[in-house]
Formats: sequence, structure tokens, C-alpha cells
Amino acid sequence: MNHNLLISKYLDGELSFDEDNELRRLLSESSAIKEDFDSATMLHFMMKDDSESKFLIGFILQTEELNY
Repeated sequence: MNHNLLISKYLDGELSFDEDNELRRLLSESSAIKEDFDSATMLHFMMKDDSESKFLIGFILQTEELNY
């Protein structure tokens, strides 16, 4: 299976047991795939943090509007 698909499934929490083992094997054998994995996970968590921040700011602004 394509390593990018495995990384995507990992980030979505959708890896099967066998796919997880395959991804771990690929990561241990290839520094290029490890770099792809590190970049993808960093981007994923940065976007998740940004999305949660925007949600929180929107919630605060809505709450403040209700108080006026």
C-alpha cells in the first residue's frame, strides 16, 4: 500500500492492525518516508490546533454578543 495513504489513515485513526505494522516497518526502513510522516503529522496537528483556536474564539465572541 502507498505510504501516503497509510499516513493519511494513521492521522484519521483508521489503520488496521496490519496497516499499522506496515507503516511502522516503512518508517523504520526509510528516512524519506519518516520525513513525509513527520511533515504530515506536524501539519495535521497545526491545522487541528488552529481549527480549535478559531472555534474557541468564535464561541467567545458569540457569548460576548449574547451578554450585550
